[in-house]
Amino acid sequence: MRRAPFGDSMATMRTSILALAVFLAALPARAELRASASAIDITPDTKTSKVWMAGFSMNRRATGVHDPIRSRALFVTDGKTRVAIVVLDVVGFMRPHVEKVRAKIGEAADYVLVASTHNHEGPDAMGIWGPTPFVSGLDPVWIDATIEAIAGQVKALAAETRPVTIRAAQLEGPVKDFVCDHRDPVVIDNTLSALQLLAPDGKTVATIVNWACHPETLWSDNTLLTADYPGYLCGRMEERLGGTALFISGALGGMMTPDPLRDAKGEKLRTHEEASRVGRGIADLAADALEKAVPAKEPGLSIRTKEILLPCTNPRFQIAMAMGLLSRAIFNADGTPFTGKLTVKSTTWVKAEVGVLTLGPVQAALVPGELFPELAVGGFDGSKAFGADLVKKDNPNPPKVAEAPKGPYLRDLLDAPVEMIVGLANDELGYIVPEYDFQVNAASGTLEPHPPGDHYEETNSLGKETAKRVMGAFGELLAK
Repeated sequence: MRRAPFGDSMATMRTSILALAVFLAALPARAELRASASAIDITPDTKTSKVWMAGFSMNRRATGVHDPIRSRALFVTDGKTRVAIVVLDVVGFMRPHVEKVRAKIGEAADYVLVASTHNHEGPDAMGIWGPTPFVSGLDPVWIDATIEAIAGQVKALAAETRPVTIRAAQLEGPVKDFVCDHRDPVVIDNTLSALQLLAPDGKTVATIVNWACHPETLWSDNTLLTADYPGYLCGRMEERLGGTALFISGALGGMMTPDPLRDAKGEKLRTHEEASRVGRGIADLAADALEKAVPAKEPGLSIRTKEILLPCTNPRFQIAMAMGLLSRAIFNADGTPFTGKLTVKSTTWVKAEVGVLTLGPVQAALVPGELFPELAVGGFDGSKAFGADLVKKDNPNPPKVAEAPKGPYLRDLLDAPVEMIVGLANDELGYIVPEYDFQVNAASGTLEPHPPGDHYEETNSLGKETAKRVMGAFGELLAK
């Protein structure tokens, strides 16, 4: 057989190389992650206007400012999807306000997440902590200015992104002297998760810390606006690692509260020193873990959301909506606008949103309220009580733990090296209480007095079906 000439072999080789180049060019390019972050001051002026503080009881007027109330934001994109993550130092930011922020941001972002730390030492951003039960505590001028400021912040960040790599870590956070559970059964989700975005020069663009505890260290006698322990936490993260730090509250419902040190008389210390100790302590653990973490290989970014309808059977909320203290659209069970007469006996429905955000090795569940930790981790066997009794021996109305849900729980549904539960994401629906232990004083139009035992949280919840419907929506979003 006649051997092919050398020139023909070279031509064949060139053809093969060209074909390989065409094939490689057709492959999807590896996404480059880009990000930017900033923190802006949204503190209301206590000298020129009356500022009512949220949380605890009504008629708590701010007398000044200890440290700023901020909007902390991260903008991240992989070239295809653009996501803004905003965290506010307020008790809650209702969905109608989130929708206004999104409308003003417009096409600068594909998805905007606005979460709240659930700060009990900041301004009333919802309207139910005014001077009396019949007067809103929400300053319309301040809330409009805040919406404008957030939109401007995100638009500015969208124009100044730079390449970043991701480091992330997850560990078991401390319990004693940091967080405790005031409601039986004692279940604490002590997961501490953290993320760091690094620029090519090695400098930090942003960090996120996710942990579950009510920001209420200063308690109800405080009248100076403050971000509470999340403010100290963010400050310490920026001191340690640089960049802009965001703190995201986790499953803090029912009832994760700080466990401050005590004075010589055994009284809990409700001081800024304690808020600093808690915040800086959590920050140091997160920063230590991030410094040991290795860069993630896959910088993927994705968001999935699901709109849900939730029944509101809480007469306190019905009264607040009828009076305009809680301003949001209400619906019938079929999703059509509610046009009937609103009374304390009405069952109205509200629209809410759950979501799953993936950023590199991090998968985050976006929860529109205060999730009870047992819905996140279970723990009905006492494994998450950390030495405390699962049920207090003197509880006059103990929960029927044998009837508790068997799972899967939210962290069972998540599937990533680092998990985050983003509480108060895009809304504040109140406490998300497990159905088996949901008890109210149905004979009272105000739900007071609540049943014996630990049942305060039901008075600030949409109703009994909220947990089942929220968890069912996450089951659908996170189905294997």
